[in-house]
Amino acid sequence: MGPATDRLHENYTARHTLPADLSKSVGCITPAAPIELILAAGLTPVRLHGNPARLPEMGDTYMEEEIDGEVRSLFDTFLRGEYAQLPLVLMSRGSEQYLQLYYYLGEVVKWGDYALPPIKIVDVMQTSNWNTGRYVRARLLETGTLLSDLGTKITPETLRAAIKETNAMRRALKEMNTLRRDGLFRGSDILRMTTLFGTLPSNEFLTLASDLIAEVGAQDPKGSTNGPRIMLSGTPPGPWSSRMITWPVNASLNI
Repeated sequence: MGPATDRLHENYTARHTLPADLSKSVGCITPAAPIELILAAGLTPVRLHGNPARLPEMGDTYMEEEIDGEVRSLFDTFLRGEYAQLPLVLMSRGSEQYLQLYYYLGEVVKWGDYALPPIKIVDVMQTSNWNTGRYVRARLLETGTLLSDLGTKITPETLRAAIKETNAMRRALKEMNTLRRDGLFRGSDILRMTTLFGTLPSNEFLTLASDLIAEVGAQDPKGSTNGPRIMLSGTPPGPWSSRMITWPVNASLNI
């Protein structure tokens, strides 16, 4: 690893640390918040990450074990009041797990005295037809108005600039993923970089991406893939899901 890769790992490790001043920040559960509207309103997106390594003691009082570990951790962190200072959290309906998190957060205030920030779900549907487009447009306009009230008024100019800024980060990720296919980046590092999308400020993200690309460009291509390429996939929840399975690996894995 080089200096840029070291910085990537340091930033990834620090992803749970929130800024000291959250008054102009908007919490995002996923980068599909959408970040563009947050930036266009002069606000700072703050990606909220679950930490399954920390046992969700409070969250497990209410949430079933079948729920994904990161989502259970996020729920627990909300209940601990660690996000209470955020003026707003945008919840994406990116998966059924996150939708369940939104429902739990809406109900938990009936069960206990918890300090939760205002939470809004951005219900962007994924079907491509005219009625869906009208519905999504209305939801995004509502979200834009809410963000304008928290920050500054979103204008066509600020929105175009925010889209340009966010697309630059997406292009950097796409370039890195192309290099991953060539064996120059480890898949685990691409996952770390994807996690930092919406976690790091865009200028820091783009600088880190540029440095990482330059770093792998300077390495010997013959030494880039020093082991078999594998894919790790999850398993459905079941009685075996909490057990750790280990096996010997004799080769250096490129992950």
